Amino acid sequence: MSEPNHARAVLSFAGLNLLLASGDLRTIESASNLTFSDPPEHGLGWIHVLEQRCPVFALSSDLTPTRQLPEGRGLCAIVDHGDGLSGLLCEGIRVIKDEVGPLMPLPPAMRRPDSPIQAVAPDGSGILCAVDVRGLVHHLELASLIRPGSGQIATGADS
Repeated sequence: MSEPNHARAVLSFAGLNLLLASGDLRTIESASNLTFSDPPEHGLGWIHVLEQRCPVFALSSDLTPTRQLPEGRGLCAIVDHGDGLSGLLCEGIRVIKDEVGPLMPLPPAMRRPDSPIQAVAPDGSGILCAVDVRGLVHHLELASLIRPGSGQIATGADS
């Protein structure tokens, strides 16, 4: 089944192409507009946009937040996750106005319970990973509870 004919955004970084739902991308800003003082937990910094101060995140290829500015990420996608706006640093952002091919749910063996990736679709530039922005933000919130590299839940004594 094809998606309805609505413009959708594709965010590219770390070898990934994340396909957002129509309306999730609010605006695009230059990464040069970031401020790095007092960054949010697991974020890189802040950006002022649409009369708001929004947290900005850089994600690795496994969608974990990194505290270092990755090379080549000059764009900041401002996404609306329902509870506010957040920025995601990207190497590229494109808008797809045509229909996206059929979205295929991930097979059970490939699903991770904490992953915001819901489905994949073929694209001329590779594979699109359809994500739910609310799920992506929830994933970032969970990342703050996991000790890096351990897969274990952090406690107050561990932090």
